[in-house]
Amino acid sequence: MRHSRLFKTAILASTVLTTLSLGAHAQAQDAKTSDAPKADDQITEVVVTGTHIRRKDMNSASPVTTITAEDAVQNGNSDVADLLQKLPQAASTQQTNTLLGGYVVTGGSGVQTLSLYGLGAQNTLILLNGRRMGPAGIGGTVGPIDLNVLPLDAFRQVDIVLDGSSSIYGSEAVGGVVNFITKKNMDGFDFIVHGDVPTRSGGSSYTATIDGGKTFDKGFLSFIASYHNQTGLTVSQRKDTACAQQVYFDPTSGARSDYLDSNGNYKCLNLLNNSFQGYGFAGEFQYDPTHTRYPNVPAAGLASYLPDWVRAGRSGNLATYPYLNYDSPIYGAQTVYQPVRTFSLLVNGGYDLSSTASLYTELLYNRRVSENTGIYQLFPYVSPYNGSNTVAAGLMSVGGLGYARPIIAYANNTNADVDYLRGVVGVTGTLDKGFLSGFTYDANYQVSQSKAKYGQTFIYNDRVTATTDPTPDGSGCYQPDIIYSNAACMDIPWFSDNVLQGKFTPDQYNFLFGYEYGHTTYLQQTAEANISGDLFSLPAGAVSSVVGVFFESDQMNDTPGYNARNSNYWGFSTTGITKGAFTSEQAYAEFYVPLIKNKPLFRKLDLTMSGRYSNYSSAGSNGTYKLGLVWGITNSIGFTVTHGTSFRAPTIYEAHLANQTGFLDLNDPCTKWGESDNSRLQQRCAADGVPSDYAGALSSSLIYTGGGAGLNPETAINTNYGVSWTPSFADLKVTVNYNTIKDSNKIDHFGSQNIINACYGNQTFPNDYCTLFTRDPKTHDITVVHDNYINIATVENENVSLRIDYKKKFQFGRLQVYSSSSWQTKNAETIGENTVDYTGSVGNPVFTNQTNVNFSTGDWEYHWGMQMTGQASDRRFYNYSDVQPKTANYPNGYRILLSTPFYVLHSLAVTRRFDNFEMTVGVDNVFDKKAPTLSSGEFRIGTAALNMYDLYGRSVYFTLNKHF
Repeated sequence: MRHSRLFKTAILASTVLTTLSLGAHAQAQDAKTSDAPKADDQITEVVVTGTHIRRKDMNSASPVTTITAEDAVQNGNSDVADLLQKLPQAASTQQTNTLLGGYVVTGGSGVQTLSLYGLGAQNTLILLNGRRMGPAGIGGTVGPIDLNVLPLDAFRQVDIVLDGSSSIYGSEAVGGVVNFITKKNMDGFDFIVHGDVPTRSGGSSYTATIDGGKTFDKGFLSFIASYHNQTGLTVSQRKDTACAQQVYFDPTSGARSDYLDSNGNYKCLNLLNNSFQGYGFAGEFQYDPTHTRYPNVPAAGLASYLPDWVRAGRSGNLATYPYLNYDSPIYGAQTVYQPVRTFSLLVNGGYDLSSTASLYTELLYNRRVSENTGIYQLFPYVSPYNGSNTVAAGLMSVGGLGYARPIIAYANNTNADVDYLRGVVGVTGTLDKGFLSGFTYDANYQVSQSKAKYGQTFIYNDRVTATTDPTPDGSGCYQPDIIYSNAACMDIPWFSDNVLQGKFTPDQYNFLFGYEYGHTTYLQQTAEANISGDLFSLPAGAVSSVVGVFFESDQMNDTPGYNARNSNYWGFSTTGITKGAFTSEQAYAEFYVPLIKNKPLFRKLDLTMSGRYSNYSSAGSNGTYKLGLVWGITNSIGFTVTHGTSFRAPTIYEAHLANQTGFLDLNDPCTKWGESDNSRLQQRCAADGVPSDYAGALSSSLIYTGGGAGLNPETAINTNYGVSWTPSFADLKVTVNYNTIKDSNKIDHFGSQNIINACYGNQTFPNDYCTLFTRDPKTHDITVVHDNYINIATVENENVSLRIDYKKKFQFGRLQVYSSSSWQTKNAETIGENTVDYTGSVGNPVFTNQTNVNFSTGDWEYHWGMQMTGQASDRRFYNYSDVQPKTANYPNGYRILLSTPFYVLHSLAVTRRFDNFEMTVGVDNVFDKKAPTLSSGEFRIGTAALNMYDLYGRSVYFTLNKHF
C-alpha cells in the first residue's frame, strides 16, 4: 500500500506540473527533437552534466571529462566497461569485469561495474540521459549498475563528473557520476561492425549494430540494435597464465630458485590434486604401486604400512618436490576472461505536443548470457571409522589419528542469463503564462527490471558427509546422513587411483555432483519533476534556480536453488532467500548566482549552491549540500572550487542479504599457544578453555555473512580545487584538479580472520568480537563465525589530475592531443585504530595516464594512443623487505617479486572516410607488452599480475560503418 500511495503522489505531482505548462517547448538536451536548434527556436539553454540548471553560459565548478563516440572507435574499445575502466581515475584501483569470473563479486559472476577513486561501484552513480538506471545482476548482492546493459554504439558522448554530487543526483554519487548521452535525432540508417582479434588464439570480440531513425516536423524516432560476442580466454591460451611458477630468487646470487619438475623446468604449481594428506603428516601421498610413476621419489616413509604410496613435497626433502601432482587435464580449460554475449535494443522518441511542450520516451532492453569454468579441489577429511578409508590402518600404525583427505581436482561450471528492461516516459517544455513564464520543466516516470536465471555445478554436502563420516556398520556410506538430497547411499572409493585423478564413474559423479538454478529479480521505479528558470537579475547576470522532487521504490528477490537454500553445497557459499525493499522521497534545489563580471582580476565570479533532502524507509533522513565557485581571473586563467557532502543509503542486499555460508581455513591464534611467548595470548586462550597443545582444526570453519541490522548511511565530505589555463596564443587548455574524499561509515564485512584476531588481540578481553564466533566444546575448533555487513570503516582518497587538450591546424591537416593523468596521493582505509594506506601498492599505482594523439588530413585520420600505469609495490606489507626468512627448503631464504614496473601500452589506428562509409583499422598493444610477473602469493593468474594489465597481448581491431 505504501508503494501505491508513493507513486500516486509522484505521478500526481508530475501531472500538476505538466498541466501548468501546456504549450511548453521541449528543450532539455536529452529530449529535444533535434540535436541542432531549429531556425525559429528561441530557447538556447542547454543541459550541463553535473547540474539540473539549464543555461547556455553555465560553467560547472565540478571537474567534468567527456569521452566521445569517436574516441571509443579510435581506441578500439570493445564494450562500455572497457571504455570506462581505462579512465585514469578508475585504472588506479581494482575494477570488476569479466576477468573476475571465478571470484565472488558484488552483483554476481559476469557483472561489469565502475568504481571511481576506489570507493566501490556502489559509490559511482550511472545515468542514462541524465536519469539514474536500475541495477542488474545475479544472486543476493545485486546493487551496482551492470555496464553490460549499455551498448557501446548507442552513445554520442559520455560525461564523467569527478567529484561527489549527491546533493544534485542523490544517493550513490559519492565518488562521481557517469552520464551516457545517446544518439537520438537521426535520419537514415547505419550498419556498424566492430572486431577485436588478438594475434594469439582466444579473447576475440565482435559487435554488429544497426541504428537509425527519422526526424519529423514534430518529433523523432530512433533506435539501435546491437549484438556483442566476447569469446573469452582460457588459462591454457596464454603462457603467462598457464603456469603458476613460484618466481623465487636466491637473495645472494639472484638466480631463480623455483622448484624444478621432473624434466628440469621450473615447476608449475597450478593446483594440488591426485593425492591425499594424512592428518599430522607432512607432504602428499601419491599413488604409485609399481614405483614407476614417480621413479625418483622414495617410498612414503611408511613402506611396510602404505606400500602402494610415495610421499612427495616433504619439507627439507627437495628431491620429492618435482613430482608433486600440480597438473590436471582440466586446469587449462578454466576461464581467464569470461565469454559473454549481449543483445541490446534502445529506442528513443520525442513528439512536440505544441510549440511549447514535448513528450519523450526511452526504452532499453538487454539480454546477457555469460559462462565461466573454474577448477576447484574436493578435499574432505575421511574418518578412520569409515569403510572407504583404506589408508587409515597404515597411518594409525605409526601413531597417526587415521584421518586422511583426498585432494581431487574438478571443474565447476556456472552460467547466467540476465534480462534487463528499462522504460521512461516524460514531458518537458517551457511555461508561457503566469509569473513563471519562461521557466522550463521536466517530469518523468521510469521503471526498470532485471530478471536473471543462474546456475552452477555443486557437490552435495550431505552425500560427502555420508561417505566420509564414521559409519556404525563399518560401511563406506551411512544413509541417514543424506538429509536434503534424495539418493540411495553409494560407497565412494576415495583413495582409489581413478577417484584421486577425478575420473569418477557416471554413477559416482551423479551421486556427488549436481547442477541447479537460482532466480533473481530487481524492480526499480522512479518519478521525478523539476522546474528551472531565472529568478531575478544582478549586475553580473541572472540568478537561476531549479527545484524538484524525486521518488524511488526498489524491490529485490533472490531465490537460490533448493540445495543452496539448505546449505547443502560442499566447499561453496550457500544462502537463503534474499528479499527486501525500500522507498525514498527526496526534494532538491540548485542556485546559480553570477557575482562579478568583467572586472579587473574578475572576468567572472559565479557561485553555485545545491541542497537535497532525502528520506529513506530503510535508513531515515539525510541532508546533503554542495557549494561551488567559478572564478575567471582573466580570459586565460580560471579557478574553481567545490565543497560538499554526499551519502549512500544501504542497499537492499546490505540490509537484507540472507545468511550466506562458506568455509575458510582460519589461522587460529590459540593453536599450540603453550609454545607462544605471548603471555597475554596464553591467558586468553586458556580462559577460553583451549588446551595448550591444541593442534588446530581438522576442518574448515563455517562462515556466515549476511545483511546487517540497523545500518547507517555512508556519509562523505568532498573538496575539489581546480585551475585552468587557456592561453590566447594557442588552442590549448590545461586543467589541474586536486580532489579529496573522506567516506565515513563505510558498509562492509570486517572479515572472519579479522574477527578472530580482534577478539584475542584487542586491549580488552573478552570483547564484542568474541561473541561473533563459536568453539566446539569438545574439539575446541572454531566451528562458526558470523561476519555480517556493518558500518565499519573510513576511506580517504586524495588525488591530483591533469588534463591537457591541444589542437593545431596546419595547411596539410589538423592535430589533436588529449591527455589525462591522475596521481593518487592517498588511498587509505581505517578500521578502528588501524589505518592502511594502499597508495602505490600493486593494483593501486600512484600514477595512471591515458593519452590520444590524432592527426587528420582530408579523408584520413591517424591515431596514436597510450595507456600508462605507474610502478607499484607491496613491500610495505612484508615489512619493507622482499627477502623471506630461511626455511628447510630455502636455507638462505628467498626473494620474491612484490613490485610491478612502469607499464605502457601503445595503440595505432588509421581511419578512412568515404561518402557513406567509414573504416578504422588499428593495433592495440603494438609491442605485445605482457603483464608484469609477480611471485606466488600475490594477486595474479599464473605469473601475471591482475587488474589494469593486458593479458590478451597484441590484437588487431577494426570498425566498419556504412550509412544508408
